[in-house]
Amino acid sequence: VKAHEHAYDALTIADALELLRDERSYPQLSDVARNAEIIVLHLGTLEIDAVAPGLESCDSSYLTDAPEPYSIDDWQPYSEALQQVYDEIWELREGRPTVLMTLDFPTGRMSQLRDRGIEDACKENAVTLSAAVREVAEANGATMVSLMYVFHGPDLQDDPNDKGWMAFDRVHYSDAGRQAIADALAAAGFEPTTRP
Repeated sequence: VKAHEHAYDALTIADALELLRDERSYPQLSDVARNAEIIVLHLGTLEIDAVAPGLESCDSSYLTDAPEPYSIDDWQPYSEALQQVYDEIWELREGRPTVLMTLDFPTGRMSQLRDRGIEDACKENAVTLSAAVREVAEANGATMVSLMYVFHGPDLQDDPNDKGWMAFDRVHYSDAGRQAIADALAAAGFEPTTRP
């Protein structure tokens, strides 16, 4: 396996789309997506305000008040932006079978949310965001692996920092966290699919 990791600091969905469409990057992300046999999408929530005005991610270190409860319909603008990324990948793949996987988002700020008394509201919104990501993944034949449940457990009570799975900044993953992700992807299997 030859891995191509395209991790970009502060990457947004709009940035990912631009990189897939623009051939000036090196190595060209479009070429990598066109030729890869396994593609794993792990796009963050950084630009939620840009694509879904008024919605907030609980991953912000500045959030002090519980957000309003969001439904899966509230996340529709985010889902539509995510769909554009899938559309671009499928265009680049030109009908070739692809192992296409997607991940949702754990948080390294669980203890902070708990201390602020907003943990439950944030979990509720994280569950609906995860459901929105899953809905788009399944519509595109992608396998969804929920890092939210891998990192936080089936009842969403675990703090991944206690497991040593988050880096010191509580945003990025430690080596142990990356291994947990690799194990979860392997457990899901690598079944190729084509554009539905």
